[in-house]
Amino acid sequence: MALSEAEGLLRIAAVDLESAQASSEPTVFREGAWGFWLQQAVEKALKAWLLHLGSDPPLTHDLHRLLFLLAQLTIYAVPHNRNSTC
Repeated sequence: MALSEAEGLLRIAAVDLESAQASSEPTVFREGAWGFWLQQAVEKALKAWLLHLGSDPPLTHDLHRLLFLLAQLTIYAVPHNRNSTC
C-alpha cells in the first residue's frame, strides 16, 4: 500500500525528531543543530496535518503561519468542549 503524502511527511518528521534528539549532546553539537532539526520536525508534522485535513500546505517555513492555517481549518471541524481538560 502506498503512503499518502501526509503519512510520508510524518515519517520524515519522525526522522527529523530523531536527528534533533541525536544532536542534543552539547559537547558534540552546537545548539543550533538540534533547534534546526526540531523546527523541521514541527514544520513537517503541521504540513502533514494540513494535508490530512484536505488543505494544500504553502511552501513556507513559518510555523506561525502553518499554525494559523491549521486553526482556520479546525475551528469549525472540531467541536470545542468547554469542560475538556486538554
